[in-house]
Amino acid sequence: MIQIFANRIAPFFPSLKRDLRIAHLPATPVQYLNASLKANVLYAFLFTFFFFFVLQKARLPKLVLIPIFVMLFILFFVYSLIKIKSRIRKREREINKEVVFVGRYMLVKLYSGRPLLNALIETAKSRGVAAKYIREIVEEIGTGRTIEDALNNAIIYSPSEKLRKILFQINNALQLGIDVTRPLESVLEEITKEDELEIKKYG
Repeated sequence: MIQIFANRIAPFFPSLKRDLRIAHLPATPVQYLNASLKANVLYAFLFTFFFFFVLQKARLPKLVLIPIFVMLFILFFVYSLIKIKSRIRKREREINKEVVFVGRYMLVKLYSGRPLLNALIETAKSRGVAAKYIREIVEEIGTGRTIEDALNNAIIYSPSEKLRKILFQINNALQLGIDVTRPLESVLEEITKEDELEIKKYG
């Protein structure tokens, strides 16, 4: 029954598929909703069971348990969706801490004469969350995708706006057939200035 309900409500969450991929949660929208609904019913039941004793002690009508159960179920369901957004924001913060370093590392490799693919491969071998994301691009290229398609796909599913800017400039330069180093250097300077402004703002 829960599986059927999950199938029916899935179309009401059109962004869930993209959010799950960005959050690195290996599940389809229906699978995630099905698991969440099952967990939410259990949690709502357990908390309602607790309220049963509270109502009994207060000598209040037991019918109040029905709206309590419904409210708890809705709250837990909303929380299960918020958790995805929270995971995305966490990944975004982790990537943003390292994105300039990774970009400059790639820039050094390009200035030393490495082709873009080699620069991506060498960058992917470094440590950190941002490098791990570059590794996913390299792995996708390894499956037979073109560099442009792999970069475009990464732009769509990147949790970090800063990383999206870097990948967009690289991909745009490739499509225009121009040198990648200048657009990359320009966007890194822009991101560095943004970071400096953020530090001044919170300082």
